[in-house]
Amino acid sequence: MMPETPVALDGGNLLLTAFSTNLEALEAQMNNTLGSQHQLERHADALAEYVKSLDNIEEPLNIRSYVDKLQDCRRRLVKTSEMMNSLGDRLGQLQRKIAREAYAKKTSIKEQSVPEKPEK
Repeated sequence: MMPETPVALDGGNLLLTAFSTNLEALEAQMNNTLGSQHQLERHADALAEYVKSLDNIEEPLNIRSYVDKLQDCRRRLVKTSEMMNSLGDRLGQLQRKIAREAYAKKTSIKEQSVPEKPEK
């Protein structure tokens, strides 16, 4: 005679739990990266303003190439920030889909009737 094994009604949570820790870690890394990007953008802006103020000095300095490089760096930072925001949105959608799937699994498991033990 086989021992009875209970039916797991919380099986849908297993999928969500398995992915949630990895998704939370990824989301934390993305938030840290976004913070670093914003800080780097502020520093690049401050440096660009400083370099522009050097351009107002009466002595002619050839800093135009540096200003162009800083502006290019700023454009890349903005583009990277936009990509990170897009990834954050996609990550949120993925989390919602996983939660919906886990809920659907859980409800389908709960709706199934437990088979009765056949009598001998």
